[in-house]
Amino acid sequence: MPSLEIQYRIVQVLDNFDMICNDLNIGLPKEIELRQKQYEYFREKLLTFVAEGEYTESRVEEWDNSAIIKLLQWVFGPIRVKVGQVVNLQRGKRLVRKQLTTSGSVPVYQNSLAPLGYYTESNRVKNTSFVICAGAAGEVGYSAVDFWAADDVYTLATSDNISDKFMYYVLLSKQDRLKSQVRKASIPRLSKDAIDKVTFYLPPFSEQKRIVSILDNFNTLTNSISEGLPKEIELRQKQYEYWREQLLNFTR
Repeated sequence: MPSLEIQYRIVQVLDNFDMICNDLNIGLPKEIELRQKQYEYFREKLLTFVAEGEYTESRVEEWDNSAIIKLLQWVFGPIRVKVGQVVNLQRGKRLVRKQLTTSGSVPVYQNSLAPLGYYTESNRVKNTSFVICAGAAGEVGYSAVDFWAADDVYTLATSDNISDKFMYYVLLSKQDRLKSQVRKASIPRLSKDAIDKVTFYLPPFSEQKRIVSILDNFNTLTNSISEGLPKEIELRQKQYEYWREQLLNFTR
């Protein structure tokens, strides 16, 4: 049973939809019919979330699922979702080694977080997160420059209400879980399905940006070797990892 505050918000949302749908003076018959379907869809998602405690993937193509996610966040705060429900994983395109150079401005990521080489053009824009799915499978990366994602890399395409950098930190916190899903073979591999099924709590966009800002600052301090002795750096790394887990865990 949700709290009284959340119950009030649910009732407020449903009452508003009822009022709009029952006002037959607004819109043409086709618009009224579409509005009624939209209301029924949103009502189902809202009440399903109350019952199950997690977002269920949209099966209705008429509406962008970002709208229902924003609604659920307004009512409930951070909501539990799967990566595949809110992010589009895109596999990279193969290049052969003879096409690459040893230096340049466009790194090529293939089977590790170290660039395989450099290419003359990019197929992914800067500030994009990615996951290695072969070789060093399960490693999570983030590129601040345009790059080329090869075919052993999945990149994350996010919508306007999801921060790319936030998703990087989410997957970084789930990296051990991803590595546990790697299929052991002559070449270790991680499936797209394993990444899609990773669950996490998705807060509103403004909260995502606040969390990213905090973690970026911790990252800067941790990676700045000139600001401390090795023991202090080790302690700062542990502190960063602790606060990253705390910031991304909305169940506490």
